[in-house]
Amino acid sequence: ELDCNHLDKNNEMGVVFVFHQFDLKSAFYFSWNSTSSDSYFGNTVAWSRDGTRLAIGHKKNSQKNHNRTCFGVLDVEAYQACDQQAQPADPGFESGAVFLYEFTNNTWSLTHVIKPNLISGYEFGHQVEFSDDGTSLVVTSVRDNRGRLDTVSTTKEAEYNALLKGASVLSGGGSGVGAIYRYALNNGNWQFKYYSSLSNNIGLGTQVVQANNIFVIRSQMSMYALVQDRLTELVRFNVNDTHLIDDIAMSNERLVVGLTNMEGVCQHVVTQTEAMKKCFEATKSPVKAGGVMMYDWSVDNESLAAKITAVALFNAEEPKKNQAFGQRVSLSDHGTLLVSMQHNGACAGVFDHVAACQKKNDKTANRSGAVYAYQDLELSAFIKPKYTAPNGAFGEKGLYSVGKKHYILMGDHRLCTGYEPIGNIIKACPPLSINLDSLIPQFFVLQQE
Repeated sequence: ELDCNHLDKNNEMGVVFVFHQFDLKSAFYFSWNSTSSDSYFGNTVAWSRDGTRLAIGHKKNSQKNHNRTCFGVLDVEAYQACDQQAQPADPGFESGAVFLYEFTNNTWSLTHVIKPNLISGYEFGHQVEFSDDGTSLVVTSVRDNRGRLDTVSTTKEAEYNALLKGASVLSGGGSGVGAIYRYALNNGNWQFKYYSSLSNNIGLGTQVVQANNIFVIRSQMSMYALVQDRLTELVRFNVNDTHLIDDIAMSNERLVVGLTNMEGVCQHVVTQTEAMKKCFEATKSPVKAGGVMMYDWSVDNESLAAKITAVALFNAEEPKKNQAFGQRVSLSDHGTLLVSMQHNGACAGVFDHVAACQKKNDKTANRSGAVYAYQDLELSAFIKPKYTAPNGAFGEKGLYSVGKKHYILMGDHRLCTGYEPIGNIIKACPPLSINLDSLIPQFFVLQQE
């Protein structure tokens, strides 16, 4: 059981719940005896593929200690000495941190805390991601503004510490140039391996995905691959704000990019290179209808340079203004692509195509959302929940695929507490029951046959 007496004076401190299947195993939270709020412990989390390592981002962490240095890779003893909170005027206020846990002997235990610097407002821990084997960890800060004039990178911690003398963050909030860090596990200890901040970028490190120990990192307009300590730009979209990146997902062979600002002159799935190019160049069409690009990716084993090749452009069946097709995407190793979008239809079910959703433009279903499912470049399902209230945002907050299970985050909608077998998508909540293929509050869990 959790002692939640601290919540009244630690508003929005954050908590991370760990479930093994559908059983609550652990809960990690961050609290101080003094008033402290809005630090968002758990703003991002990452697992190793075998499920034995957990990284939790705490981008507004402000821990310090007057008598010893509280930055670097800290073991538990060193971390426990950082027992004070920096105030807004102090160095280290909201500098950020990442907490690393391991699962051994049926118990989760804290092993290390990473705080690379004490730059106020740095927000280290914006995103975290493990490699498949769990021995490499990428962490980002979108507030880093060090590379605003030049591209800066290093694989040596001493050089990184020297770079800190010229470090800064973007004033007034929002994303700066951004930076990425890589740490490696060596004999049970995490060690600094790589830092980079690129010029001519906004928000490097906004999102990180990974497959086969290859990391793909995006900024607002570009995507990069990090292979060991080799960073390669994969693609840069238009810098006139028409094709900024909304979401990315990665499988062992492919990479997909959601682009809700695309104008919707094209429909269905486009696979011809010239036809895809024309879709991007179109200007007289529904504004912000959206689209999703799919690429094959590969890595040269000698140079470690990564490259991508365009495979297809996915579009809504009926493109409309502000439809935001591609606001969230997920991609499984089985070739299943999920794409969320805004949709006002009041139908409910899993349909073969959009036309089967006959009830349209019902004000009670305004922005309730929908999800397209594709298999091997073909539309295989159109998924709609039964919402009776607007702004349900089905799929707007996230799509995730693990094997043949697909998780659809339901946004602001609430149906019931506990677990609800979905049956034919959604029915009225019965007495509390537990079923493997069931609805967790805010999530659909769909089993692919």
